[in-house]
Amino acid sequence: SRTAGKKSFKVSFNTFTAGGKWNDMEKLNLNGNHNDPSMLRARMVWDYMREQGYVAPRISHVKLYINGEYRGLYINVEHVDEEFLKKRFKHDHGNLWKCTYPADLDDLGDNPESYKFTPSWSGEQRVYELKTNETADDYSAIRDLCHTVGSASDAEFQCALESAFDVDGFLKLAAVEILVGHWDNYIGNQNNFYLYERPSDGRLMMISYDVDNTLGIEWGGNWSNQNVYDYDQWGTKPLYDRMMGVEQYRTRLGWYIRDLIDNGNFSGTAWLERGNTLLNMCLPAALEDTYRTLDYGFDNDDYLNCLTNGSGGHVTQGIAENVNTRTTSAYG
Repeated sequence: SRTAGKKSFKVSFNTFTAGGKWNDMEKLNLNGNHNDPSMLRARMVWDYMREQGYVAPRISHVKLYINGEYRGLYINVEHVDEEFLKKRFKHDHGNLWKCTYPADLDDLGDNPESYKFTPSWSGEQRVYELKTNETADDYSAIRDLCHTVGSASDAEFQCALESAFDVDGFLKLAAVEILVGHWDNYIGNQNNFYLYERPSDGRLMMISYDVDNTLGIEWGGNWSNQNVYDYDQWGTKPLYDRMMGVEQYRTRLGWYIRDLIDNGNFSGTAWLERGNTLLNMCLPAALEDTYRTLDYGFDNDDYLNCLTNGSGGHVTQGIAENVNTRTTSAYG
């Protein structure tokens, strides 16, 4: 997105002023959503996840002006950092890692230093980037999780994994990410997730991240019909793959998916109603946004019909249309 015509921005209030905040926030993430003609998908997914009790960022739509020039409709996504943790956890001083491609959670041995690597195209940002407690730089929890997945015997696996990782929380998260078609995540693309080492029990939990490529935005795959127990179309994901070899975990994932459909308001009708409210609220700002046409040629009709129709190319379905497709295929 750095080369996009409609760019995203991060605004920091504490880079030049130590402790600086605005409305109790240290940073703003202003995302242009240039892949999404609706500019609604990320907000609808985050809103839904919070409604269902998931740990997820707050989000709003904003009109962005830079030096008096209107730069378009953006989403303002809460930054996942120590302030985020303080608002959600009684014990908020644990290690937080931001995990980006190729964060496959592969077993690299029992030395924590092995997990501090950077990808070949970047000499600065680690694949598992520690965002809190940087001075200690302790990667033992990452090592424990990955080494357990890679080395525990079948007889030991469940007990060992559940002592290091919030398995139930992961299965709940996988359920909602699969339903909304979040493929640019751990089980789809080895990308875009956080791991938090909870001081309350010493276990890692996974937190979702960057959900704009969802609900019918599909690059290189058919995510709305993908088997929920074999979601990783691209390569292997050791944690997910091994968990799906355990009947109890497969059964629990299926139950969470069905529960969201049956009792969690995951239906095309509900998403159409919610989407229409947001679409109409944002309509004037969206139609005035000339930057949204620069990257893929999205026009006003693409915005107005975004709930029921795709726009072609990587936007295969409208939002409510995609939810209907996924609920049917998930039951199959």
